[in-house]
Amino acid sequence: MFALTIAVKTQNISGIVVDDKNQPLMAANVYFISKPTHGKISDMDGRFSIPFTNENDTLVVAFIGYLHGSCFSSRSAKSNNQHASFNKY
Repeated sequence: MFALTIAVKTQNISGIVVDDKNQPLMAANVYFISKPTHGKISDMDGRFSIPFTNENDTLVVAFIGYLHGSCFSSRSAKSNNQHASFNKY
């Protein structure tokens, strides 16, 4: 399992991707469904920052060995911090 916690600043969504033991996951793929080729990779501390332009878009997190999926829309993320969990294969 891994989890994602995010905070929104101006037109970026930033956050930290962590595993089920709350350890940061380096090199997780983070992208919006509408722009899968414009994603970001989490750094060695699990941190990422990704710009968004479509408030109705959905953020996706993928990591080798874990199930990936849609987390939430950027519209819901603008109002508060979000946390999502995923399971290993």
